[in-house]
Amino acid sequence: MNTHSHDRSTTSIHAGSSGAAEGSNDSDASHPRTPASTSVPPVQSSARRRFARLALGAPCAATIAGWLGVIPGAIQTARAADAQAPNTIVIDNFSFAPAMLTVAVGTKVVWVNHDDIPHTIVNDATPRAFKSPPLDTDDTFAYTFSEAGTFKYFCSIHSHMTGTVVVR
Repeated sequence: MNTHSHDRSTTSIHAGSSGAAEGSNDSDASHPRTPASTSVPPVQSSARRRFARLALGAPCAATIAGWLGVIPGAIQTARAADAQAPNTIVIDNFSFAPAMLTVAVGTKVVWVNHDDIPHTIVNDATPRAFKSPPLDTDDTFAYTFSEAGTFKYFCSIHSHMTGTVVVR
């Protein structure tokens, strides 16, 4: 699960024409300024967030998985089980697997997205028998086929991704 936080804190110096801090009438050492040649540019908050995500991402994910009782290998086992589950089509590496599935009338077929980006499942016929919303990682879409026929489908985001469900 991704959690986004926004650090909107900023530091700014307001300088008047005299070079002293704004609101000050004197330009003496009471408000010294660092010469530009020795100043260090501030670290952007987005850079700090990226560093924190990279530095803390894996250890935090492992810790949270431990708190939840999730064993890292269990995630791969669950994905393997999805691939072997009857009437399940797995979306992985920009493809549908199996690309062709044959089922009986009345069968519910489930698509599960294991890619890191969204995909859709859209029937290629007019009128469309089914159309999913964009599926994020590990989201599923199910459709029960109530009549016999050959149902071609594709991902509307990545049109090279195609598959077929044959219903007998």
